[in-house]
Amino acid sequence: MLDIASIESFLERYGWPITFFTIAVCYVWNKFIRDVVAEQNEERKREEQQRFNEAVAEKEAERIRLVREAQQNQYNEIEAKEKIKRELLEKERLEKLLKEYGDQDNRVGYLDKKLKEKLPQDNEKRSPQQILDNFIASKPIVVFTKSFCPFSRKVKQLIATYKFDRSVYEFVDLDDPEENLPADEIQQILEAKYGRKAVPQMFVNGDYVGGLEEIQQLSRDNSFEKFLQ
Repeated sequence: MLDIASIESFLERYGWPITFFTIAVCYVWNKFIRDVVAEQNEERKREEQQRFNEAVAEKEAERIRLVREAQQNQYNEIEAKEKIKRELLEKERLEKLLKEYGDQDNRVGYLDKKLKEKLPQDNEKRSPQQILDNFIASKPIVVFTKSFCPFSRKVKQLIATYKFDRSVYEFVDLDDPEENLPADEIQQILEAKYGRKAVPQMFVNGDYVGGLEEIQQLSRDNSFEKFLQ
């Protein structure tokens, strides 16, 4: 059982010092410590949020890298298959010609003549850079593509939806055997200038737009007509 008298005696002796001490502690806390603790808590929250944002950004960057790597691998695989296919078709075509024409001398002369007829003389005389520049300047919209490339087909389908006059745009198939273009050299120039080798690549009024993603974004922004004004 509590001794009331003892409690009263204790409070009479120590009550005021305890009260003053409590008030002093509260004052020091409110005046000097509370804001510091609150600021430290806020700083910790900001650091945690920053680490979280960096982790999210890193994951997103990795995801984009993997997607682009997969697209590039797919493109490389398709390009390799199509190259083999073109070589086989060319071999079959030459073998067929050899069977159709006379002795060996005549066959060689005929094939040499036909191959020379196929080669555009202008392209033989011009450098890859000149060929590239001439194509870019030829029409308001110029897209460098390859006939077998699925991404090139997507761009062709997208531009077809605008129903532009044919004089407005040009698709340059770098693998077109009729054109006999220096495709590798042109793609190397594009990579050196714009950081991208794979097709499709678009130019509008001589300005570089980009690849499939940028072309699709241009379409979503309804900017084709604006560029052509």
